Amino acid sequence: MPASAPSFLQSAEWQEVQERMGRSTARLKGALMIRHDLPLGYHYWYAPRPALDAGTLGELLAHSRSSGALLLKIDPALPLPSGFPYRPGRSLQPAATIYIDCGLLDEALLAAMHPKTRYNIRLAERHGITVRSVSAPVDEGTLAAFLQLLRDTARRDGFAPHPPAHYRILLDLRSGQFSNVLFLAEFGGQPIGAAIVNCYLPSGTATYLHGASSRPHRSLMAPHLLQWRIIQHVRAAGGLGRYDLGGIDDKLWPGVTRFKASFGGRAHHFPPSADYVFRRPSYLLYRLARRLRRLSP
Repeated sequence: MPASAPSFLQSAEWQEVQERMGRSTARLKGALMIRHDLPLGYHYWYAPRPALDAGTLGELLAHSRSSGALLLKIDPALPLPSGFPYRPGRSLQPAATIYIDCGLLDEALLAAMHPKTRYNIRLAERHGITVRSVSAPVDEGTLAAFLQLLRDTARRDGFAPHPPAHYRILLDLRSGQFSNVLFLAEFGGQPIGAAIVNCYLPSGTATYLHGASSRPHRSLMAPHLLQWRIIQHVRAAGGLGRYDLGGIDDKLWPGVTRFKASFGGRAHHFPPSADYVFRRPSYLLYRLARRLRRLSP
């Protein structure tokens, strides 16, 4: 599966997700842009994982400039056309990921994993962990169980989750080529691990979006079995050939990166993020504000 396969982040369904969340969008020559509003009436446009030629990039720039935006930010799927000066930007998407070829047989997939990962998968099975998948519509009780796990994980790991409506929108929106599936790892009927995975047929790719786990049940190794069952689900689904583990970074997420890398697969690095700046003084203030916010407790 080529890395240039169309991303679900450029799909009509993802555009609808953004609009349901209250964001304005635009689509020019097939390329999706999402408007991000900032304090004091400022805004910028963002294009997630497009594959752009020079003509399309020119149209995105013209639209962004005419709207009064501070900048156009692009996290490209492929190298950007030359001749359009930009500043290196801070990516909103992971700069690298791991792809697992789900067309392989179980034996080959397991052989590619770290021995400890194979052991932990079997250990979770021996503990009686089960994994089930839930597609739209997701009932309120199941969603509430996921959200509680997510809140516990966020407090433990020090990140801010999206508002609950974000996950409801993700899990409700479904088409013939696009769906978000909730996977729950359970022990004695109690959810102790969860993941939301996007399945997008035009790219033949399933992508890990969000996850959560229970620290009191850490010794049961549910996350290892959860990922293994997701890989098996992707292979059995039909039309999906690879699993995108959703981002790695040795510096920002060393533990998460080691965990994902332990499943084997192939690392892929995306081209760097680009900021096309239209209002330089305001843009520099925006960059300073972002830096101060990251440094604040």
